[in-house]
Amino acid sequence: MAPPKRYHLVPKPVLDEQAAATPAGRLLAAASIASRLLQLARVHRWHELGRDLSAVPAHVMLEPDQAAALAEHDEVLHQLYQPVDKDNDPPAVFLQVCLGCGSWSLASTPRGKSGGTTKKCNLTLQCPGPTTKASVASTRPQIALGKDKDPDA
Repeated sequence: MAPPKRYHLVPKPVLDEQAAATPAGRLLAAASIASRLLQLARVHRWHELGRDLSAVPAHVMLEPDQAAALAEHDEVLHQLYQPVDKDNDPPAVFLQVCLGCGSWSLASTPRGKSGGTTKKCNLTLQCPGPTTKASVASTRPQIALGKDKDPDA
């Protein structure tokens, strides 16, 4: 049997480098990655993954900055919820973050509806920044490296 393919996680939404480096951008990335890890491990809440993320499948590879963002925002990630049984579990709880002021809130949508957020920040008085939903991260396969050819051959 072939070993499982290894995957990297790509946070959604994809932010430009400047926005991704802000505390709000790091929180968005952490929430996106956490949601995907919950799905892959088939658990409902963040604490079910274990403090050391021992319940995360071995074929998922976290980059150092992703692991650091998860550790940095551990307290907030406990608020997320992912349904395992889509028919019987309550709907997912996701995070929405204002990229202007850095405020965040939790949101959920009824089953069968898309999970949009408001475009203008309603979390801080007179903040013009947009709120952005932390969508579930996507996976991309690890790049397979070819075997090094022997220069003497």
